[in-house]
Amino acid sequence: MASVEKIRNAQCAKGPSTILAIGTATPENCVYQSDYADYYFRVTKSEQLTELKKKFNRICEKSIIKKHYIHLTEKMLEEHPILVSTWPHLLIYGRRSSLLRYPSLVRK
Repeated sequence: MASVEKIRNAQCAKGPSTILAIGTATPENCVYQSDYADYYFRVTKSEQLTELKKKFNRICEKSIIKKHYIHLTEKMLEEHPILVSTWPHLLIYGRRSSLLRYPSLVRK
């Protein structure tokens, strides 16, 4: 049976150590929760769905989330409208784009 000291020595680093950096990785695009419903309906071009937008606003108000960090910019979403369309189209697009990548992966 291993002693507590041996286990502790195995878990600890030997020699000097340096902390290189401490930080968080957050995307540049930040949308506040109070503006999120407007942003979402604008990006998806669904502003005509006012009842759904009101319901979404109520959900956002009751949430404890303050900010949304989003990787995709509005410009990227405008260039690739398939990303904001319905799910079946998105799944087909994902399969198609992955099929296009397979030959390049095989060559590597």
